[in-house]
This record gives sequence, structure tokens and C-alpha cells, in this order.
Amino acid sequence: MSIRPVAELIPHQPPMRLINEVVAYTRDAIWCTLSDYNTPFTGSEGIHSCVGIELMAQTAAAFFTIEASSASEVKQGMLIASRKYEAAVPLFPLHQPLLIFATPASPMADTGHGHNLVKFRSEIHPFDSDPLPFVPDTWRSRYPADDAWVTADLSVYI
Repeated sequence: MSIRPVAELIPHQPPMRLINEVVAYTRDAIWCTLSDYNTPFTGSEGIHSCVGIELMAQTAAAFFTIEASSASEVKQGMLIASRKYEAAVPLFPLHQPLLIFATPASPMADTGHGHNLVKFRSEIHPFDSDPLPFVPDTWRSRYPADDAWVTADLSVYI
């Protein structure tokens, strides 16, 4: 499967489009990267780890767009809550590529108002892009959950 460019997957425009690439996608998960630190959030030493919530939200948005590509209409989502946002590092060091992982933790729940609520589990890891291509089936052996720099549970309203 060919994955479309991030610019076609999320509505954000530079400089607020923070994720740079979708490196892998399955029906159960998505993996994106941040490798270009040219953002409004970049300081002299890197990006504060609280920006990770936006990286995770953009990764979830890319997942929804890919999932809905066979549907006639793509709905935009909105991050409405984050639970258990835990950062093991205070900032993402300048020029360190990041791997952002997101997977739906629950099936879509109909809110009864024509929208759905989806809960995601997400992680951010320092990314070693060698070797490529990235292989979803073996990623966990290279990126254990306990080694994540940031973890969170997200609730997204679509």
C-alpha cells in the first residue's frame, strides 16, 4: 500500500504541521515521524515534551484519514481529552528524529449526535531510521513500551 504524503492526510499547514511522514500503517496502528525541527515550538535545545500531545493528535488524524479513504466523506476529528500523559524526558533534543505510534484502544463509540468517540494509546520514541523500510511486525522489539519518551491515552471526537 502506498501511503499518501502527510499534507494530504491532515488539515494542518506549516508551520503547525508537525509530523513529517507516515512510515507505516496497518488496520490497527500507524507510525509517523518528526524529523524536521523547523517548528514554532523549537527552542535552542529542542522541543518541549508537552508538544508531544499535538504530535500524537496529528498521528491519530492521519490514521482516521487513511481509514476513511474508502469512505465518501472524511470527517475531521478533534482531540478532546488526554489521560495519563507521561513524559520521561523534559524535551525532545534538537535534531533527534521521533517515532510517533498510535493505535485505537477501543472501538468507535457512537455518541448519539452523529459523531464518534475513539480512544487511542500513543507513544513517542527516539527514532533510529536505520534500517529502513520500517517493519510494523517487528517494531516492538526495537521500541519497547517501557523505553517510550512519552505515553498517553487520547480521546478523539470525530
